[in-house]
Amino acid sequence: QHTHTHTMEEAAAAVGDDHVAAAPPALDVEHEALAVTWGVRRHTLEQHTGKVWSVAFSPDGNLLATGGGDGNVFVWDAESGALLHKMCQHTSAVWMLAFDPSGTVLGTASWDNTARLWDPLTGTRLHVLSHHANDVNTLAFATVVLPAGDDASATASDAARTVVATGSDDRLVSLCDTATGDVLFTMEGHTAAVRVVAFDHKSNASILASGSVDRVAMLWDPVTGTCLAELRGHSGWISTVAFSPREVGHGGGPGGEEDSDDERQLVLTASGDSTVGVWLARTGLLLHSLVGHGDTVYDACFCGAVMAGSGGDGCSRAGVGGSTDASRRDHRLVATASGDHTVRVWDADAGLPLKCLRGHTDTIYHVSFSPSARFVVSGSKDHTARAWDPETGELLATFVGHRDVIYNAAISHDGTVATGCEDHTARL
Repeated sequence: QHTHTHTMEEAAAAVGDDHVAAAPPALDVEHEALAVTWGVRRHTLEQHTGKVWSVAFSPDGNLLATGGGDGNVFVWDAESGALLHKMCQHTSAVWMLAFDPSGTVLGTASWDNTARLWDPLTGTRLHVLSHHANDVNTLAFATVVLPAGDDASATASDAARTVVATGSDDRLVSLCDTATGDVLFTMEGHTAAVRVVAFDHKSNASILASGSVDRVAMLWDPVTGTCLAELRGHSGWISTVAFSPREVGHGGGPGGEEDSDDERQLVLTASGDSTVGVWLARTGLLLHSLVGHGDTVYDACFCGAVMAGSGGDGCSRAGVGGSTDASRRDHRLVATASGDHTVRVWDADAGLPLKCLRGHTDTIYHVSFSPSARFVVSGSKDHTARAWDPETGELLATFVGHRDVIYNAAISHDGTVATGCEDHTARL
């Protein structure tokens, strides 16, 4: 059997029936529909015949996509749990999937050396991206604007393209046009498997980050394909890269609000060396090394960096609209998940620890903020997912019922949590 560099540990024994171990917290129903239905399991999605590695909500929250070790991709109605489409054309495990910002394209990354683009509303395959020579581990979507003159016949609206970045065990990062499936750039520089890619959160992306088993993260210009910076300093593999969200109220420069953001935009790198790097995205300067975990940091995310998918997030984490409640939180908070059984919350600007969230009894592979920023969800090898208040550190609920490792979770804008598990199921 082919051994992948990214294969996780095997799971422990099964646990008991579905229940929620904590009483419903006193949340404000005006801002969070979750307050009414906290911890209620709506649906168990049981069509997969292999481990469910990735789950992702569409930007409008109406659809849930799941990808598994069986090579299948399913699209579900997020409200009813009804199976809408079966896409069964991959010939090996689907490690990650994500929706594009418009919700009209679903991308899947597979160990069959391909990424595929689908219409999630019909289940129709749009393109097969077969240019990689080894497992495709990660993908992320963004909109980029071509420089004037690249196409003399193009109008201003034509210059904007939705693109998908992919990273592979072949050490390459590629950028493709989602409309045509054509490869725009192939970016070389990593010396080992590329595990993660992520775009910045600007409406027109200007930076693509990649992280590799070679212990280096790289920043790329998605318009030209050139390397902007190499983020060196970790002594372990890079498990996650993530950008800080767009800031509110910092405009005023000649280029507008987003140009002002460039001065303060941060990028995270989580690593097998048990640390997280906080870097200035504009220059690649290391600002802080977040030290405190006692084992591999498997996931990291910013508060306010609202997410549609991960494969653990982009979030592999692609942008989706969130609630206004997020703007009243500190968008520079960071949450991290580790093999030391803890979630930690940090002040990214100061590089200081704020909270250590204890309760899991085994490795934690996933962490994400809700789009409203009111809670954090973690998924663990202990077969549970947990919800936490990131400000107080309070454990809000423990979701029990899965019978194996939970590697991935997604949170819709209404507070619905989806989990993907090695027990061949996803749950809502």
